[in-house]
Amino acid sequence: MPPGLLEAVTPANRDVVYLTGYSLLDESNAKVFLEWLPRAAGATVLFDPGPLVGQIPTDRLTAVLAYVDIVSCSTREAKILETADVEVLIVREGPAGCRVVNGGHSVTVPGFPVATVDTNGAGDAHCGVLAAELLAGTGLLEAARRANAAAAIAVAGHGPATSPTRSELDDFLA
Repeated sequence: MPPGLLEAVTPANRDVVYLTGYSLLDESNAKVFLEWLPRAAGATVLFDPGPLVGQIPTDRLTAVLAYVDIVSCSTREAKILETADVEVLIVREGPAGCRVVNGGHSVTVPGFPVATVDTNGAGDAHCGVLAAELLAGTGLLEAARRANAAAAIAVAGHGPATSPTRSELDDFLA
């Protein structure tokens, strides 16, 4: 990512910034994000470390986590991040749903078991809908429930580009 690419981007207080661990693997990309993240103060920063979290240098990961409001990750990724001090941790647990840990309190948000065709992209669908719902002003637990539904819809289809539209999500939840 070229330096200065994010100069014109200043999130507002109600915005949601979504950052993935893939963005931190390359040193130059990580540098751009780390220089930019202070400008996101006031916005909700949602971070999905991704399956390569163990390959992100610890100093980079620690620096980014200082700006993160919500971490959304798989059970395996959560074990790697278990000592991280984050405001909200959402642990995606497949068909069981997710666990939302906020202020030391843990709430299980049930999933939607479906016939699984392809799990590729389920986490992306979950995070995308979570971000969209938070941006729309939906409360955290309801946003997590809708994100669980999106992941269920995603795994019922082929390929990673199977995140539902809002109307498909509403129909699924009706």
